[in-house]
Amino acid sequence: MMKTPLLLLSGALGLTGVFPSLAQPTAGAPPMLATPAVVRSATANGDTVVAAQSEDGRFAVLASHATDLTAAPNRGNSVQLYLHDNLTDRLQLVTATPSGEAANGDSGRPSVSADGRWVVFESVATDLVPDDTNHLKDIFLRNVQTGVTICVSRAADGSPASGGFSEDPVLSPDARWIAFTSYATNLSGQVTDTNRTKDVFLYDRGSGQLRVVSKQHSANATGAAASANPLFSPDGRWLAFRSSDGKLAAGDAGDSTTKIFLRSITAETNLWASQGAAAFEALAPPTSNRNAGNALFRADGRHLAYTYGPLVLRFDTASGETVLVGTNYVSAVVTGAGSGGVALSADGRICAREGAPHDGDALPKVPDSVYVWDALSQTIARLHPPLANPSLLGEVGGPVVSADGRKIAFTAYVKTPGEEGFAPGRHWFVHDRGSGQTTRVPLPNVASDERSLETWSPHWSADLGTLAFATRTPNLTPGDWNRALDAFVLDVGTGRLTLLSPVADGMPGITPSGSSFARGQCFSANGRYLVFTSSAPNVAPNDHNDAEDVFLRDLQTGSITLVSVNYTGAGSGNGASHSPVISAEGRYVAFVSLPSDLVEGDTNGWSDVFVRDLATGVTRLVSRAYGGIGSANGASDSPVISADGSRIAFVSHATDQGAPEVAAADVNQREADVFVFDRQTGTVQPVSIRTDGSQMGGQRSIAPVISPDGRYILFQSRANNLVSPAPPLPPTRPTSCSCWI
Repeated sequence: MMKTPLLLLSGALGLTGVFPSLAQPTAGAPPMLATPAVVRSATANGDTVVAAQSEDGRFAVLASHATDLTAAPNRGNSVQLYLHDNLTDRLQLVTATPSGEAANGDSGRPSVSADGRWVVFESVATDLVPDDTNHLKDIFLRNVQTGVTICVSRAADGSPASGGFSEDPVLSPDARWIAFTSYATNLSGQVTDTNRTKDVFLYDRGSGQLRVVSKQHSANATGAAASANPLFSPDGRWLAFRSSDGKLAAGDAGDSTTKIFLRSITAETNLWASQGAAAFEALAPPTSNRNAGNALFRADGRHLAYTYGPLVLRFDTASGETVLVGTNYVSAVVTGAGSGGVALSADGRICAREGAPHDGDALPKVPDSVYVWDALSQTIARLHPPLANPSLLGEVGGPVVSADGRKIAFTAYVKTPGEEGFAPGRHWFVHDRGSGQTTRVPLPNVASDERSLETWSPHWSADLGTLAFATRTPNLTPGDWNRALDAFVLDVGTGRLTLLSPVADGMPGITPSGSSFARGQCFSANGRYLVFTSSAPNVAPNDHNDAEDVFLRDLQTGSITLVSVNYTGAGSGNGASHSPVISAEGRYVAFVSLPSDLVEGDTNGWSDVFVRDLATGVTRLVSRAYGGIGSANGASDSPVISADGSRIAFVSHATDQGAPEVAAADVNQREADVFVFDRQTGTVQPVSIRTDGSQMGGQRSIAPVISPDGRYILFQSRANNLVSPAPPLPPTRPTSCSCWI
């Protein structure tokens, strides 16, 4: 997550003399936050996603940048992991140090046990366990019940891993075994590890022993090529992984294609599981790849499904038989769907996959539907498109099969609105194989005709009864002002939506959820008032325009006032406001604004300059047309204000702010000119004009600076007709400087 700019006020030597009315910060002390959030967001103040989920959907592991999810705040910009019990609504920090604080580095790729007691993860933090001195990414196992964390990726003598980092941990369902990959060279024990690439390792939580899995079949050495993607079978008997080294099991292939191997946990031997794919090579186009991937198991571990180029195959671990499931698989392009494009039911009978379109279909290079293979009937069925007009659809895929094989969830991208009222974007659907009905997954506060909800890192429970996901959509829960990814879990049957990443009780909303800036003439003379802009929606109440606004902070009382308020006083204007400047006593603020509702009669559609009297609560249009009727006919900006607020100089492209004779003298084809507004008389006078009033500047004039008493205005100009005789033009950067009195 990108951190948004904040405004901080720091103490400095000699500050007391400049700002005598303030309680003075100590020189060198930490800065104070000048623009705190007044409206507390109900959601945590950083991106949060669902990184893992138990099979039954009860436990979710959240990965978050937020600093206010728990009472043990994240101390920096690192990603922390949390375990959420969806039944009790309890949230616990997983990446905690021995003293209970958040870790000092990023953590990720968690895996959680079925009972929610154990969480394995990778982390670059150095304070999760004592003596972590390698400054590398390591694998850790957390006992959530006891609060104890151990480092798994350590050598037999207890020393830290060396020679490379470790990653991609997975946990067996009973949490006894942890598999991971590592580039380290001192983890393989008596097995020679000189391949300088990553290997697969297996840790036994019961004995504390670590074994290398990607070991050659006939030699006491690791494979010559990299091994990756470890995956446990649900019964814990097998560990699948990928490698292009054919020497990791019997039946050396002698080629460099990626293969799938199975490690028998009890026998400690490797089996070449994708060997049977060679029998079906004739069904694949010659140009397709021959790499095996996307491995997944059925519940009892007997069947392993995988892809081999465009082929989908199923391997029987008991008989050794390989059968063909389908021939039109395409690699998953449905990003963020949480699926590799292939899914199995618990008994292995039903296999769903993304499938390429048939000849003549509109989308030749992306999945156009989900195809379902039934091992019992040996039939393949294509799910009917979820819209009556399939031409409105983009890619379709990301299938997930329920444990009993009856339901299939998938996503479909709607390109243009259809007669069913679906908005453009990605939608989730569930197909019931029993009834043949396909229904859209509804979400509270998101109508079907609104733009679809973009979900990140979705996780379905085994029965497809609940869906955990993250989204930036702000209207799913009240008070969501953080403009960040938030984690939710949806009960598909009841439609009940639960926020998984709320702000912890007692944690204040400290920083605004958007960028804040202060520039130029932003302080009042005594330093009490600060004027600034912010795009955050929670700096002040009733700011709902989702745009940059102007605010005033009273640094003595701590109050914040919305300056760019609409003429009804009910809230912010209907567009962005910026470039504020403040008078010496802090009563008047001039600024630039695009909204049409700060004053009545602003119909020009351009940015204008306004001045707000904070004592009376009245906003006046500065860049007005001659006679004070309506807004000028061009854009205006760059305001500066005199100390008493009586005069405001600004730049404008308009041609109708002066008297008719001035307008006739404006012959520079709408180039920028400098004007001054007299707040007492309400009149606008040209500044970048000849003393005799005969001509405006022939070229643009910009960057006005006004003297404190308002008598003088300094500005830059490219014009050479403002004074007589005309100044010579320099060879480069032809800009002259004039002074108006």
